[in-house]
Amino acid sequence: MALMVLEGSGDSKRRDQRVGARGASSLKVTDAFWYALLAFLVTGSTWGYTSDDIWYLIGTALGVILGAVSILSKKYSGRELGLSCGMIVLSIIVALSSHSLTLLLTSVLVVSSKEMRLDAILRAFLVVKAASLISLIVFGRLGLVDVEAVSHYSALAGGTIVRQSVNGVATNILHLGLFTLFVLLAALKQERLGFVSYLAMMAVNIVFYRCVSYSSAGILVTGCAILLAMGVRYSGVVASALCRFGCFVVPLTVAFFLYTGYQFDGTGWIAELNHLMTGRIAYNHYWLTAIGPTLFGVNPAGAPAAFDNSVVYLTVGLGVFAAMAVLAGYFLAMRRLGRSRDVYLLLAVFMFYAFSMSESVLPSAVVNPSLFIVVAAISPGFYKSLEETTRMQTVETQPLAVPNN
Repeated sequence: MALMVLEGSGDSKRRDQRVGARGASSLKVTDAFWYALLAFLVTGSTWGYTSDDIWYLIGTALGVILGAVSILSKKYSGRELGLSCGMIVLSIIVALSSHSLTLLLTSVLVVSSKEMRLDAILRAFLVVKAASLISLIVFGRLGLVDVEAVSHYSALAGGTIVRQSVNGVATNILHLGLFTLFVLLAALKQERLGFVSYLAMMAVNIVFYRCVSYSSAGILVTGCAILLAMGVRYSGVVASALCRFGCFVVPLTVAFFLYTGYQFDGTGWIAELNHLMTGRIAYNHYWLTAIGPTLFGVNPAGAPAAFDNSVVYLTVGLGVFAAMAVLAGYFLAMRRLGRSRDVYLLLAVFMFYAFSMSESVLPSAVVNPSLFIVVAAISPGFYKSLEETTRMQTVETQPLAVPNN
């Protein structure tokens, strides 16, 4: 689970790189294709393309091919093969029922990432997300993509505010890009990030809000992520509390959003809370009462409300089987990461889960890289750590022992 990089001498590094290359060559093309597909999909998602666009459909088709090739060419244990096939079968059924490719694309990305390095996946996601987010902002400033002003009432702001939509990307999703960069930096750099770095992140968060996104939820959740990362970095109490109690955010949020969604009637404290949450509880109420939980999802086309919460989106939009799989996976992953004291990986999983309570992004590996951490936590042998790869290569290169005369 660790993301540390083992250092060695230059000679041993070169020797380790040479030896074992023959055994790894069969995976190189597959892994390179995987990274290219990830870059293709993350860039498209950041630029505002959705499952209705040909971009997304092409990526899904390529992902299905890659998933099939990976299952045939990579080594899976019996348990891993069973889980992988189960994920793909469920996601196909959900896609047919809901007309949503989100779960299918997540499944093939996860299954085909077998035997890769978790730290390499997260770094690739970070680089692609940074490049695509910066390019989107530059394109908007240059007038190459549409930048539209959208009036929106915010109870937190105390009135109507004007937000920007860049190339059709909603403001919260736009700020999610910055949130992703900061959370992945914290997970990858860990103790190497200091107080000045976190202050710089907070300043960028404020500037991004005032100049680009105008997203109240975005600046709030990103600010909380930075503060929690600082707390984990400098306070053993905060780190211990996150490790002990972080996993319970899953059952608490599930109970909260289902209860308030069903009980909402436009009056009382739930109505006040709905006001503060800019109508999200009212949206939940519509989906839970007009449609209700489904087995394998529902096509939301033409509905008068949007999915703005991942718990309800999973339960209604993708079905209770998908909801149980994803939510149980997050609970189990956070519990295991807490017990093993992988606090920075736990921080990433916890914060992405928290952000997903205001957007329906939890089951999408294209926008939510914490899904790869969840897989690593609940199936420890699925990914190779850099230490494991180096150790395997070193063992292969040991010279034959020469007996003493």
